[in-house]
Amino acid sequence: MNWGIINKRSFSLFLFAIVSCCYVMAIDFTKGKHAGEDVIVISDGNTKELIAKSGKTLFQVQAKYDGVVTIESSSLSEEVGLVTVFSSDYKTIVTQNLHRKEDAISFISRAGEVYYIIWQLKQDGIDLKWSVKQLEEKGISSSNAVVASVGLMEANHTKGYDSWFVYTAEHNGKVAFSSYGLTSENTCLFVYDKTCEVVVGSSNFTKGTLQSEVVVDVQKGEIYYIKWSNAFTDSNYKWTLAYL
Repeated sequence: MNWGIINKRSFSLFLFAIVSCCYVMAIDFTKGKHAGEDVIVISDGNTKELIAKSGKTLFQVQAKYDGVVTIESSSLSEEVGLVTVFSSDYKTIVTQNLHRKEDAISFISRAGEVYYIIWQLKQDGIDLKWSVKQLEEKGISSSNAVVASVGLMEANHTKGYDSWFVYTAEHNGKVAFSSYGLTSENTCLFVYDKTCEVVVGSSNFTKGTLQSEVVVDVQKGEIYYIKWSNAFTDSNYKWTLAYL
């Protein structure tokens, strides 16, 4: 990579990220204040006529669903500035984007979780109107995984998300999770234990194809999480769960 050539937009995002980090240090969430100003709490009654002011404006939203939160504005453009979403403990940047014209900014939410949205506007004298929308989306995270059963299932990546399933073993034995022979899509599969932290099997290449297959020795009553990744496809396809 030629480090002497830096994409202008990436460099702008980098600079704004530095500013964001400095801004984080100035926020006292225990009081719900920033520099003497109240954090604006987004409720069901004020989701469509929100205003971000020149400089920085801080909002708080609580997720209603395991699903997706979408930030929208007809005035988004790269010249406007940066929006950053933080987790409730303010240790994780959930998403960070330069405002891009005609683009919505979305992130996966967990029901009951609080998220902080910071608008950082470049220009003076701007009142940017924006809205926030919450939708329940089944199967896009482990927390709202679709219950799987023996037989034919379908993974769907058309909205740009992973496709999650959860399976409770009905008896001891070997179980195959497979898209082999069911699609021409380039699939990618991970199977986790009940903690959703330990990978017990993964695949993105099976029998000379771009399909996936994982065989797991399961124990009756144990829970397994199945993630079909959207890393290589934005389509939907069939897959099977079968005892061997």
